[in-house]
Amino acid sequence: VFAALVFLPFHLEQMAERNAVQASKEQVAVTEMPVDYVEKPSPPRRDGVLEAMIHGSLIKEKNGTLSVTWKGNETISVHTRVTLKLSNLTTTTTFGILAVNPGKHMISALDDGNGLFHLTFHLAGRYTFLAHQGIKRSTFEMVTDVSEFYLNVVGNATTNEHNDNLEPCQLEKNGLLRLDGDWIGPLSEFGVDESMRTNWTFRPRHCALETFSKDEILSLRKERKTIFVTGTSIQRGVFLSLVDMVLDGDEKNNMKESRVGKCWGRAQVQKGNLKIVYQDLRTNRMRSDVAPGSVVECHNERRASDPGAMFANATRLLEHVFRDAKDWPDVWFFFSGLDPLATTFQTDLVKKMVATVPSEWNGTIYMLDKYFSGMTAFATTANYNRYFEQTARLQEQIGDGRIRLIASLNLQTDMRFYAEEIGFVGVSQHFHRWCPLGSVHDGVVCSNVTDVFAQLVLSRAIAPKGKNHWTRLGDDHEETGEATICADCPAGLLPFHVKAVPNFTCTTGPLQPVTSAGESWPQLPCPAGCFARKPDGYFNSQSGVVEVRSCKEDQG
Repeated sequence: VFAALVFLPFHLEQMAERNAVQASKEQVAVTEMPVDYVEKPSPPRRDGVLEAMIHGSLIKEKNGTLSVTWKGNETISVHTRVTLKLSNLTTTTTFGILAVNPGKHMISALDDGNGLFHLTFHLAGRYTFLAHQGIKRSTFEMVTDVSEFYLNVVGNATTNEHNDNLEPCQLEKNGLLRLDGDWIGPLSEFGVDESMRTNWTFRPRHCALETFSKDEILSLRKERKTIFVTGTSIQRGVFLSLVDMVLDGDEKNNMKESRVGKCWGRAQVQKGNLKIVYQDLRTNRMRSDVAPGSVVECHNERRASDPGAMFANATRLLEHVFRDAKDWPDVWFFFSGLDPLATTFQTDLVKKMVATVPSEWNGTIYMLDKYFSGMTAFATTANYNRYFEQTARLQEQIGDGRIRLIASLNLQTDMRFYAEEIGFVGVSQHFHRWCPLGSVHDGVVCSNVTDVFAQLVLSRAIAPKGKNHWTRLGDDHEETGEATICADCPAGLLPFHVKAVPNFTCTTGPLQPVTSAGESWPQLPCPAGCFARKPDGYFNSQSGVVEVRSCKEDQG
């Protein structure tokens, strides 16, 4: 399997086919590499052609080799539009292109439907192009790894003018929150104040993302602020980033080994006047149209969940969270599981959950859809645009002014090479990872993506009108004291469940390693009649292939 990548500067898209044919005719010695090769090669240069390999498991050509040749040594000026074309492919899977100016800038492009990828460069520098293949999630096949070749962009350093004089992202508005934009790196000569802890900055096209340091966060005025994060282990990364931002070094050194580090129940951390709460709440495992106990989901021979009971307990949980106005959260960061690209929007479950929130609550719900995942496959430009259009329609259909849907495909896909397993795409759903020794900041959680969302919910909670209208205490404010950590975390993930009212165990001071397992939820056998049925689907796990069945209880 061979692919030729053709570079078309200066708006000469019409040369695509001609250049592709010419490149394929070049008598270039291409080093073939088996697809299971996992070490990143150093691309050699021969006769003016920079060659590099894309390697990894291919979707259909498991015994094939995918290679890329880069013809020419091009230099262009800033603001030039560039078109790339992948040709001679024998696979039908989608590809994405990511241009990286190391430490300075990242910009991505999707297939326009004709096999072409369009990019416009606003920052000068030497760009590396990364071409990577989409994945087939159900079989966990790996995305192809990185292919490197270069383009020099010269001229005065600028950023897209779209970022000037924009309102802060957290300002209260009804409607969709679009977080598509550019990543600006710590080595960029263009100065950026509002950066993440890694000194990378995300600059949205439609609003200005404001950031807060630990000292600013802990200098809150006397009123307490609460951030409520619900979802799966993916959204837990946002909670962990928030906790990492407010705790001191000795308080968080053991975060990875603590109950907070991997909790499938409820965990909360309070430091000063900021309380951060996480609840494992998997809406994709719930059903609002069935009674508790009437439907079961089985994984192999064991029951994995009761979708009706999970929904009933989720509504009881929310009633408990919002029972006392003095303890209402200010911001709810909510994984909805909704699919904006579905033929019809299945919003009943979300509407029923939100209906449990008191009408007089004037907080904000930032709602994520099912595509917030490090394994989200690449799409064409047409699908990408349709995603935004459909998300806006979904926002209208939900019809609650306190809810802001977040569309963040651009923000998250550009950072997929720096997620849980650096250098590989689609290996994990998680955007966060535990920081290695010698990290660029003093934290224990490393993730530009979860840090962006942590800063978004922080800014909405503590500075809803923007930083310019935010009053903080002086630098001589009293110490915030020790952190208080409370948790009720089960011993394992399965069976999927929701505990409406937690039985917290609380401590003060540094996070401590877990010394004993939490409560184990009983895992019942799959009803015999259900287990005898043909599986509805399959997925891969670390222990092998898992058969999935969904049955009515009376089938057992």
